[in-house]
Amino acid sequence: MSEVTGSPKWSRRKFSTACIGFGIGAAAPSYGQLRQDLDLLPRGSDAFAKSCGIFNTDVHLQPQIIAKCRSVDAVSKAIHYANERGLPVAVRSGGHSFVGHCLNDNGVVIDLTEMNRHSLLPDGVGFVADPAVKLGGVYELLLPRRRLLPAGSCAGVGLAGLTLGGGYGLFARQYGLTCDHLEGVTFVSGSGEVIDSEDDADLLWAARGGGNGNFGVAVSFRFRTQPAPAFIAAERFVASLSGVSQTVSLMRRWFEIATALPDPIFAALVLNHKGASVLMTSTYAETGPAFSRASAQFRAAGMKSKGSSRVEPMRSVKRYYGRTEPLPFRNFSGGFYQGMADIEGAAEGIVSALRSESGLIFQINTLGGQIANGPESAYAHRAYPFLGEVQAYWEPGQSEKRERLVAATDRIRLGLQQSGVSRHYRNYPSLDFSDWENAYYGSRYSKLQQLKKKYDPSNLFRGSQRVSLET
Repeated sequence: MSEVTGSPKWSRRKFSTACIGFGIGAAAPSYGQLRQDLDLLPRGSDAFAKSCGIFNTDVHLQPQIIAKCRSVDAVSKAIHYANERGLPVAVRSGGHSFVGHCLNDNGVVIDLTEMNRHSLLPDGVGFVADPAVKLGGVYELLLPRRRLLPAGSCAGVGLAGLTLGGGYGLFARQYGLTCDHLEGVTFVSGSGEVIDSEDDADLLWAARGGGNGNFGVAVSFRFRTQPAPAFIAAERFVASLSGVSQTVSLMRRWFEIATALPDPIFAALVLNHKGASVLMTSTYAETGPAFSRASAQFRAAGMKSKGSSRVEPMRSVKRYYGRTEPLPFRNFSGGFYQGMADIEGAAEGIVSALRSESGLIFQINTLGGQIANGPESAYAHRAYPFLGEVQAYWEPGQSEKRERLVAATDRIRLGLQQSGVSRHYRNYPSLDFSDWENAYYGSRYSKLQQLKKKYDPSNLFRGSQRVSLET
């Protein structure tokens, strides 16, 4: 395995100097010096309508004002504006929240979408980013320079929201979560004060998995990158399954194989109404013993493959970029698991629901590896080696299909809940999760409440599934 590069140490002065031309810190020109740094867009205006859409078109929330910010100072101004009027605040950077946490009803949305610059620092290790940088841009900057920030695969996802909720993908088992590579963050509190984690270690603890929009606005990020792998090996396996019991048997076998994989290998099991597929990727050669053994095991389990591939990282990552155009969907966490035993009681119900309707997906991804060795932080699920996700997609105007799919996802969610699955990934939220505080944060929630009181005592950042003030 690659050795983890030592963490760069930044002071604010050193950081600002390194970022001249990037646009972060006192030494760099502010957005306000380039153009107006804050636009307040009222509901009903043409500009508001253009700025209110998010990735999930099934979410229909209508804020009163969208505050389009182009600088840290503009964020402070927008927070003061909301405070003076007693309006709740939500924060939008990538706009990818499954349930629309980046919007609200009748409040202020701080829109950061034009704060989207990023740069690899002169040391070739440190990486700095504005909040609205998207993953596609991160990979396209870093990989040609032979550096990697371990993150997700969807190109349109915002780096800020991904990091603040944890952040996993093809490389997390080998290197850790995206938030584990976060070395510093600048933040605007509920009173409009600009704070840096260099002066307040609680900020960095919270930014590593504590979620977004709870008690302020993260306006810049400082990361440590890894050496990029020379290539990514991959193989895809498929199986057409004739019945529920056959599919459940394959699920059991997948868990057995995936449990034994070494850290450089990522695997995902994807189930739908047609059957099953498995994606396996590695930063080590596909001819190596671990990859070859797992490949043979999946074939022995009745799955077919057209063979493995080995390509350079940028080309490989682009294979998994996914759709960037908005669409209607209902996705949420299927829970964290230790293994098949955790979902055995729900498995037949999951498969039955999948077989009832096209457009429904149940996916299980491998975690574990170096995630378990990450820093102490607000991310509460390091001990779990597997994560499930429920996904449902339909076309605009398909109202009856939507109803059927929503009902099917509800059956899966309730089945998992009844089987004892209770821990969930904050970046895959559902408004129907019971006891969401423990589901997302576990024992960390009480500390997050303390930080809420510290950074947002007036509860400006409020709404569904936001960290609340201590009671």
